[in-house]
Amino acid sequence: MDTSCATLRVPSAPEREESSSEICWSDICESATKGRIAAAKLHVLQLEPIKEKLGERWERLSELVHKLFERTLARAQGPRDHFVATGELSYIVTFHDLSPEEAGLACASVADAVCKLLFGDGVRDIAVRSLVGTVPAQGPGKDGDAKWREVAAALEQHGTETIIRSESSAPYATQVAPPDFGPADMALMPLWDITSSKSSAVFLVPRTALTPRGASSVRRYMGTAGQREIVGAEISLLEAAGELASRIREARQVCAVGVGVSYETLSNFHTRLCYIAALKRLPEGAPFLLKIEKVPGGIPLIRLGELVAMLSAPSLRILVEFEGLVPQLDIRLGAHGVGASLSDKGPPENVGAILQSLSRRGTTQKSFVFVTGLSSAVLVETVARHPIRFGLGNALGGGVLLSELRDMPTFPLVRCGGDRRQLHYRELA
Repeated sequence: MDTSCATLRVPSAPEREESSSEICWSDICESATKGRIAAAKLHVLQLEPIKEKLGERWERLSELVHKLFERTLARAQGPRDHFVATGELSYIVTFHDLSPEEAGLACASVADAVCKLLFGDGVRDIAVRSLVGTVPAQGPGKDGDAKWREVAAALEQHGTETIIRSESSAPYATQVAPPDFGPADMALMPLWDITSSKSSAVFLVPRTALTPRGASSVRRYMGTAGQREIVGAEISLLEAAGELASRIREARQVCAVGVGVSYETLSNFHTRLCYIAALKRLPEGAPFLLKIEKVPGGIPLIRLGELVAMLSAPSLRILVEFEGLVPQLDIRLGAHGVGASLSDKGPPENVGAILQSLSRRGTTQKSFVFVTGLSSAVLVETVARHPIRFGLGNALGGGVLLSELRDMPTFPLVRCGGDRRQLHYRELA
């Protein structure tokens, strides 16, 4: 797809078709609603890994996805609306007759369809990023391309961000969402120092994370549950971790307690407010780790850095976990730890590339590096060949249900071999 010149798409109005060089701001908003109109930016994340996996099939599939974007959005757009390609599978669209909320639903619909199409061609970890907001109905200038770039910049700064994934791409999609998320659903997993086989930090995780093929996050554990239920469960996990941190402090033990929160929760304005409010209720003084889980490739680093800054607090240490290859970090994120998820990453060469990208990024960020999803001895051995200090996963051992924790463990914990069964509740307690 040639992205040197944005292509104008005007649905159901053949007589108005024109080249992008003829677009000007006054034409775009010629009959716009007075004041502001709804607009959105849509783009597929992690394109490079997708293209590498698909090889020669990429060109054919990308054209299918482009047509799907165009066809699906045309159903929601009116005769005055526009559809502009601003990059490879990246678009700006306008909605004169829709509210921002309605425009958000339209974008979610096309994003879900795109994700399912890509999954159907055997690609995992697919996501589409949507930014929805309002833009001025009129503006100066004659250069259409430059004006669309201004719209994109405005949406990046002020738009409501949503990450849409295909539920069909996950093996847990058919799981029935649990009605409640209480102590019996939570377990402790140590964050191990791989070189010393010791741990002075534990994460509270869904209990199925204790099994070899278990859920590594609340969002995965909850399966087909709705956004409200997922966020509620993430907040329940956070509150339980706060109580555990207080108990550890009362027992005069030194240990950091951590939880994960999905990037999807933090990228949505309303759910982010709910989560930050719960975060502020944590007991002060106890060291606490917050892991932003599976940040997709393609997220603007400035936006990610702003998110880390929003969450910052004196006793809080922010960890950023990327999904797959860690991108070139040309700004300081402000995170204390940078990591990568190794869950479902396929052949060893894929894992090796992820680990190499991670070890390089940690140095430039002046942060410690970690990996999650260590589900096998082979993965542990692979990680050990790289300068990765911390790891989380079943293959490293450890785990106890929160409801069974009667006495506080003595920290630091010490691993007794590679078999997770050798570190059971009695040894923790």
